[in-house]
Parts: sequence; structure tokens; C-alpha cells
Amino acid sequence: MDKVTLDRFFTDLNQFLDDYLFWTGEFPSTLIMNPDIIGKLSRVEGFYQRKELESLVPAHAPVVRFFRLQPSEGEPVIVQIYEDWEEKFLHFE
Repeated sequence: MDKVTLDRFFTDLNQFLDDYLFWTGEFPSTLIMNPDIIGKLSRVEGFYQRKELESLVPAHAPVVRFFRLQPSEGEPVIVQIYEDWEEKFLHFE
């Protein structure tokens, strides 16, 4: 995994957020995802410096618990990450 893949992940995730907002009319509060995904992302240089994690990862313990996502319209949405080994990929709730 490289920086291009990291950029794609967050671009796709923001698009997924737009789609979720369109179809449900609600803001998600939780992102359920397989913890292997976070593990893979965290090994890419620059992951902890992403704007989506800004000030949401304590310097003394870099554990990702929230993403700050930007829908195409409106204010940023903060979603809590819930790790689920049964989840193949990810979904919003």
C-alpha cells in the first residue's frame, strides 16, 4: 500500500459519505470496519498526518478512533470507528 492508495481510500470514503447522506438523509455517527484495514492504512507513511485524523489521534498513543470526513456540501462529519472482525470491509451506521 502506498500514498496513492491512501489518497484513494479517503477519496472513496468521502464519496461513500456523500452517497450515504443522499440515500438516508442522515449523518452517520459510526463507521464499522474490519481492523485489518486500519492496520494496513497505518503502515503507510503519512497516514497519521492526514487531515481526516487531525487532532483526533493523541500523540502519546496513536490509536485511531475517529475520522473527520468532508461531504461535498456542508460541514465536516466526525464518525467514530468501531472495529469488527466479522465486517469484510466497512459500512456506516
